[in-house]
Amino acid sequence: MIKLKIGSKVNLLIISAMVLVGGASLIFSVSALKDEGRFAIGKYSTDMEKIKKEHVKDLVSSAYTIAKARLDAARDKNAIRKTHGDNVKSVVNQAMAVFEANNMPDDPRPLEERQADAIKVMDKMRWGIDGKNYFWIQDMSGHIVHHPLQKQLNGKSYGNIKDPDGVPLFVEMERLVKKDGDGFVDYKWPKPGFDKPQDKISYVKLFAPWNWVIGAGVYLECTETAAQQDALRNIGSIRYGEDGLGYFFIYDSKGDCVLMPNRPEAVGTNEWDLKDSKGLYITRELIKKADASPEGDFLEYYFNKPGSSEDFRKISFVRKLSEWNWYIATGSYTDDIETAIANEQEEIGSTVKAATMKILSIVLGIMVLSVVLSYFVVAKGIVAPLRNMINMLKDIASGQGDLTKRIIDNSGDETQELAEGFNRFIENIQTMIAKIKGNTNDLTDASSELAGISDQLNSAAEETSGRADSVTSASEKMSLNMDSMSAAMEQAASNINMVSAASEEMSSTISEIAHNAEKARNITTEAVGQAEHASAQVEELGTAAKEIFTVVETITDISSQVNLLALNATIEAARAGEAGKGFAVVANEIKDLANQTASASSRIKERVAGIQNSTEGTTAEIVSITKVVGDINEIVSTIAAAVEEQSATTNEITQNISQAYLGISEVNENIAQGSVMAKGVSGDAAKVTTAASQIVDASRQVKDKSAGLSGLAETLFQMMSKFKV
Repeated sequence: MIKLKIGSKVNLLIISAMVLVGGASLIFSVSALKDEGRFAIGKYSTDMEKIKKEHVKDLVSSAYTIAKARLDAARDKNAIRKTHGDNVKSVVNQAMAVFEANNMPDDPRPLEERQADAIKVMDKMRWGIDGKNYFWIQDMSGHIVHHPLQKQLNGKSYGNIKDPDGVPLFVEMERLVKKDGDGFVDYKWPKPGFDKPQDKISYVKLFAPWNWVIGAGVYLECTETAAQQDALRNIGSIRYGEDGLGYFFIYDSKGDCVLMPNRPEAVGTNEWDLKDSKGLYITRELIKKADASPEGDFLEYYFNKPGSSEDFRKISFVRKLSEWNWYIATGSYTDDIETAIANEQEEIGSTVKAATMKILSIVLGIMVLSVVLSYFVVAKGIVAPLRNMINMLKDIASGQGDLTKRIIDNSGDETQELAEGFNRFIENIQTMIAKIKGNTNDLTDASSELAGISDQLNSAAEETSGRADSVTSASEKMSLNMDSMSAAMEQAASNINMVSAASEEMSSTISEIAHNAEKARNITTEAVGQAEHASAQVEELGTAAKEIFTVVETITDISSQVNLLALNATIEAARAGEAGKGFAVVANEIKDLANQTASASSRIKERVAGIQNSTEGTTAEIVSITKVVGDINEIVSTIAAAVEEQSATTNEITQNISQAYLGISEVNENIAQGSVMAKGVSGDAAKVTTAASQIVDASRQVKDKSAGLSGLAETLFQMMSKFKV
């Protein structure tokens, strides 16, 4: 182990403390800077991602607003009338020209022929963008003259024809043209390709010469289709982002692609199983998110970025337009966020590094300054006074034992306290040695007197040893007698103890029997109650069986009456001849059902009768069981009373035996104590003898030691003479 001086140790301790404090400060400061940097990066990342999400959400909201505006416009009947009314009115007026062409005054053809020719032309006339819209004709007498698609209506009365909402559409058209000559009517009508009737707005006009009404209409679904196409064109044309590559995409609830500007070939295909590189089903999760939140929700996944061969994290927002079953979404890649975060991390890292170096420089400067100051303080304030004291102590130690010298230190710190304390210590030693020199002569005289006293002590010890031998012999005889008496009493106590234990065990057993007897009595009492309750329940069961029997008899009577009614119905059906065949079949079925009911009622009566017999037998058995349990209850009660009396007697015997055992134990304990005391006397006497012998030996040793003590006193006097006090 390296030995260092106090100055080196103190300086090393101060330097170590400074290194530890400076290092800890540096570590904590750098750690705090790093934590602050991580927090700043985390906040920057969170803010960037929040901005990205808000941007994506706003974009989807804009696309949703475009689609919703088209939807609302497509379902606004007033707007449809304004947009399509002139068109429908125009085509109806053109169709009126066909009637007018076949109603010329100079036309020699009969009216029926001219009307038939006009109907042939109208049957083939179609209009509209898809060329599927048509015209129909009705008269003012309540009949359909011609319908090109539903020919089964031709010539039929339209007074009872209504749409699913209960609108008598043709009657309403007739009323309208009677009042105004033309106008629009709203209703629902079947359209090819659709399971349910669709909303339709039609324009009707009266051709007065023939008293016919011609009409044509446009389905609202057609306007919605046009609105959807318009919305898709507008949404699909939108691009955003600095690179202009941002786009919108739309799916329906089955995963069919409705809009995909960057992959037009995907439109119309099903992408329900589209997955990202992590195995996430993109289309399914988008649909699930939109279904769960009416206002839309975000979805994160990994997808290939155009112009790159790897997948990047993408944040998408999706919102559902329920009326069109559209799931409108767009997404934005987060690689720009990651790049910005990396740049921010690099910048913060440089800042932390610079701050770390600055803190390190400051800490090192403080440490160096502290070490220099500590060196001067230790060298001047601690080491110098200690060196002064060491020199003085060496001077005292190397001299002739001069205890009159003192250490002088006026530094005013702990070294002065140390010097003052050492001076007081030297003063005490000086006083002590002076006293020792004065007492050395007394010690010599005392050793001589001690030698004489040891001779007298030796004589007395020999006489005491002789007397102690006589006492030891007598006490040993008394101890033997006490041991014999104690053994006899212990045997008696053991026997009494065995009897007491046996009586206590018998008492415990009888108590257990009494407890079990009481428990058995309670169980039998409870069994009697349960048996009576079971008997009452079985009686209720028998009553219920009788009631069921009565109900079954009623059902049997009803089936007999139904059978008679069926027979009468069969006879009446036979009288009706051909017209009553169907009724005869029904009557036969009723008859068969009545027979089945009667058969089932018979089986139920047999079962109920069996239940009644079983119930009566069960009731009798339960009554017998109840009686037997009652007898057992009386017997158990008698046993319990007898056992309780026996238990009381046994307890009294046990108490008497226990008292006898306690008395014998007390006598035995007294004898044992006497024996112990006798043995103690014998032992004490022996010890006295031994002690007397030891005193004889010790007195001889004291005599020998007193002679040695006298020599030591002389030697001590010579040594104390060396010190100057």
